[in-house]
Amino acid sequence: MRNNINQIIGFPGAATAPKRSSRSSKRLLWFLLIPALLSVFGLVTFSQRRQEKRALQDTTQAALAVPVTVMHAKPGDAIDQLVLPATLQAFDEAPLYARVSGYIHGWYADIGKHVRNNETLADIDAPEVDQQLIRARAMLSQTKSNLTLAGTTAERYRDLIKDNSVASEPFCAAGKCPGCDGRGRSTRTAAAL
Repeated sequence: MRNNINQIIGFPGAATAPKRSSRSSKRLLWFLLIPALLSVFGLVTFSQRRQEKRALQDTTQAALAVPVTVMHAKPGDAIDQLVLPATLQAFDEAPLYARVSGYIHGWYADIGKHVRNNETLADIDAPEVDQQLIRARAMLSQTKSNLTLAGTTAERYRDLIKDNSVASEPFCAAGKCPGCDGRGRSTRTAAAL
């Protein structure tokens, strides 16, 4: 049996086997070679497709959405201050001086607070201004008293001039006498002349 296999394969030393024709040997060779080539071609194709499939899986995994943490927005604390990295500088500068010197007694509105018209922002104790106000009120009271006294004195003199108890010349010279012509003479004296 060994000789038969050697003869089929074509080993030398199989001298006892009858020789076949070269044409049938070529057919047998093609018959065995074609399936072997197709098998090798199939393995190479299978290997390439396997590599392509792995590359596609890797690309797909890389392209998948990255997991993210989601937070719902909530209103934060209201702040009046916004800190920005900047320097503010005015184009023009002017020194500001207080209109009144004194001490702050009460503070009702802070910087940046929205205020209404005529709203009190602060109470200022100003002793110097208070003294000036007291002095001005005293002078006003004294002037009113002097005015009242002058009015009372003028009424008395008018009554006395009507009775001719007092000379009317100082008053008539000023043109303030009710019974004078403005030249220092009484209307009675001017009528007699």
